[in-house]
Amino acid sequence: MNARLSFLSSSVVGVLFVSVLLLACSPSTALAHAYFEGSSPAPGTRTGSPPGEVQMRFDEALNRRLSTAAIYQAQSGRQVAVSVSFPASLEMALRPARPLPRGSYRVEWHSVSTDDGHELEGSFSFGVQAPALGGATTTAVGLDALGRRLSARRPPSGRAQSSCNPMRGSAHGGESRGSERDAED
Repeated sequence: MNARLSFLSSSVVGVLFVSVLLLACSPSTALAHAYFEGSSPAPGTRTGSPPGEVQMRFDEALNRRLSTAAIYQAQSGRQVAVSVSFPASLEMALRPARPLPRGSYRVEWHSVSTDDGHELEGSFSFGVQAPALGGATTTAVGLDALGRRLSARRPPSGRAQSSCNPMRGSAHGGESRGSERDAED
C-alpha cells in the first residue's frame, strides 16, 4: 500500500511540474510584453545637435495611461522637462521643453502592454555633442519579474533564447547591462 501511495504522490508532483513548465513556456506568457525595439536618437549614439524629440518604438501597443518615460542629465541626475506623447500605438515620444544643452542623457521608460497589462521598464543613453554614458537595460516589473529568470538578455548581435521560446532582450544598439534590480536577484 505504501508503494502504491508513493507512486501516486510522485505522479501527481510530476504532472504538476509539467503543467507549470508548459504554462511558463507558452507563447502568450513569453511574448506578452511591450518590448523596447529602438529609438531616435539610437541608444549609445552621439548627436551633433539637440534632438527636438526622442522617439521610442515598441513591439506591442502601449497603454497610453500607464506607459511613460523621462529624460535625465546623466552626470547630475536632474530630470529634464519634457512632454510625453504617443504618435502611434507602438510609439512613445518625448519632446524637451527647451533644447538640450551639450551633455550625456539617460532616457528611462516604463511600458505597459495593452494586450495583457504586463509591464517592463528600461533605460538607454545618448549624447548631445558628447559621448553617451551607460548602456541600455530592460527589466520586468512586478509579477513579470519572476519570468525574467526564464529569459536571457539579447546580446547586441541577435536574439537570446530561453529553453522555452525565443525571448526579446534588452540592448538595441547599446551595451547590454543588468540593472541594480537584476543584481539583487
